[in-house]
Amino acid sequence: MPTPRVPDGSQLAVGDVLHRARVLETRLISGMSLVAAILLLYYGTQDLREGSSWLWAVEYAMMLPSLTLPLMILFRIDRYEHVFRVLVVSGLALVYYMAIWDELPGDISSLFWVLTVPPVAFLGLREGGILFSIAFGMLYYGTTAYRYLFRGVTLFHFQESLLSYWITTIALAMLVTILRWYREAWSHLAHTDPLTGAVNRLAFDHLVAPLLERAAKEGHPLSVIMFDLDDFKRINDTYGHGVGDHVLREVVHLFQKALPGDAVLIRWGGEEFLVLLPRTLEEALALAERFRELLASREWSHFPRLTASFGVAAYHSGEGVDHWVSRADRALYRAKHEGKNCVRVDHEGLM
Repeated sequence: MPTPRVPDGSQLAVGDVLHRARVLETRLISGMSLVAAILLLYYGTQDLREGSSWLWAVEYAMMLPSLTLPLMILFRIDRYEHVFRVLVVSGLALVYYMAIWDELPGDISSLFWVLTVPPVAFLGLREGGILFSIAFGMLYYGTTAYRYLFRGVTLFHFQESLLSYWITTIALAMLVTILRWYREAWSHLAHTDPLTGAVNRLAFDHLVAPLLERAAKEGHPLSVIMFDLDDFKRINDTYGHGVGDHVLREVVHLFQKALPGDAVLIRWGGEEFLVLLPRTLEEALALAERFRELLASREWSHFPRLTASFGVAAYHSGEGVDHWVSRADRALYRAKHEGKNCVRVDHEGLM
């Protein structure tokens, strides 16, 4: 995905904010996981020196997801993501095993074991981390409480462990959620035209990529409609840019109401727009003609009539995106020179 930009030239500011938000979230959760790994190493080594037969091995095993996941993020080993998710679940299963068979939470070190769970879950399971942490906490503490109450043993450090776990989970959930909202808000700003509310040109690559992949794998049709408002400069020159801006907003609003749910209206630049449509060429032509009629019949307070010219092109398998869009632009150019207020299609490769 290209570096997000906005039309006012603040691309560096927007891109920097998005990058900083991603880095902050990753460093926060990775840092907590690394701290948990260090504490597990300390207590595992301590138990090994004290002659524990197997407890140290469990603590060392718990280090795997805590230590490996931050390293995966650091070195961007995305292709092995499924492996590290297995490590996450395996490590948390060890914590649950301790709750059943060992003496947790009968030792202060349990505070550090349970503090390992939320950051590792958030980091390894991403969106599912919040629900996983809550579900795991309920299972873990429910099992532990039942086990100790059934034995009639005092739950030493149970309250401290429970409080630490939920504080960690809630704090991480709130912070990660806020950071994600922050990123989404800035991403929306970076990919939305502030004047009309339409998607801007810089989001086009991000939007078209999955559609091209789907077209290549499943043979789904894909078309573009490029249109340009006829004689729009005359409106700006005669009535002022305020009226011109109002016209652009009204045109976008008019067309978006008629837009199919799977189509996207993009402001390509100035008074030129592009519709990305996962439909056949015939359907794209029908939609372009509907747009043309809607605009031509629209009544305006400042002038009697406003029209647009349209160019349509279907995507051909293996074709470059730039060439595909340029074909639609070529059809639009032909519509302009053949009287305007009409729809033309580029038939290259269809004969």
